[in-house]
Amino acid sequence: TKITGFKYSLDYFRIYENKHIKVSADKNSIKRKPHFDKAFSRNMVKIFIPLNVEINSGPLKVVHKNIKARPKHYETNMKECTYFLGSGDLLYGMSPNMCWHHEGNPLKGKTSKQIMIQLNPSKNWCFRKDLHLRQTSAENKFPSFNSLFLKTTKII
Repeated sequence: TKITGFKYSLDYFRIYENKHIKVSADKNSIKRKPHFDKAFSRNMVKIFIPLNVEINSGPLKVVHKNIKARPKHYETNMKECTYFLGSGDLLYGMSPNMCWHHEGNPLKGKTSKQIMIQLNPSKNWCFRKDLHLRQTSAENKFPSFNSLFLKTTKII
């Protein structure tokens, strides 16, 4: 709240593991390309907690927001980015609709596990009552619209 001026609803979280993907000769065919999350609220925040992520295990890369053009290739060693590294001891936040970002491709035999928490602006600090039911579903791409119909539990 001190940084953004908003109170938030914890609407989604996921613990996941990225594994090595064999890249074809057409490296641009891979799904882990730099992207914005366009359909989300412009004030939505994602928090990441890397659990076993090192440089060789395909960390999430977030391009510094002063870079306006889409990075050309997913494997480009971008000097102007932040790598989300850690072993459960660090927490990173980002606005995914304002910063180019993408998951790295772990080296063969390596994986990266992390926790992602999605926070959407709300009248009060709260969490979705059905949060525990949503963990097997895909991430909701229109949380601003859907949050108008949510049942939440106030936490502060």
